[in-house]
Amino acid sequence: MLVACLTGIALFYGGMSLTMGFLTLLPLFWLSGLISHVWHPPSMGLLGNLFPDRRGFALGFHGTGANIGQTLAPLAAGYILLTTSWRGTFFINMVPLLVAALLIAIFLSPFNLNTPQSKGTKASSMNFFQPLLTNPLLGATALIAGAATVGHHGIIAFLPILLVTKHGASPEWVGICLSLYSASAIIP
Repeated sequence: MLVACLTGIALFYGGMSLTMGFLTLLPLFWLSGLISHVWHPPSMGLLGNLFPDRRGFALGFHGTGANIGQTLAPLAAGYILLTTSWRGTFFINMVPLLVAALLIAIFLSPFNLNTPQSKGTKASSMNFFQPLLTNPLLGATALIAGAATVGHHGIIAFLPILLVTKHGASPEWVGICLSLYSASAIIP
């Protein structure tokens, strides 16, 4: 699943680099985001399985790595945009994704998350909405996390537009600003 997700994202990025208009770009962009979110449950399950006694630390380290990646990516994209178009930037972005997929395929040993569970636990884990409906704190947490994600994606989408249209920022400055925004989340 991890290899398939990374490869899929890379292929959608390659497809986006070849699109001829917004209506063909939009579904590929959406699908790349969908596959990106499919990546997280298996990766977190793997970390929980590999580090059962230090699960919180492993997930925190995973989150810090993601924040570092989100800090470096816009910086790199901003400088790549100085030498190539947005299409070329998407195409170049395929390379680290395919390399990561290849390294995971080669070095990650198979793992099994099918640990024995009681009948009640297995039945309740099959129903996604039941815990959200029966536990108001979990439901509220999910709503807050969703709102925070929408806000984050809004800033990522519209801050570059503001910086370019109102302040005349160049691609490298947009990359630096987005990197600083993402870097602010590394320590917390």
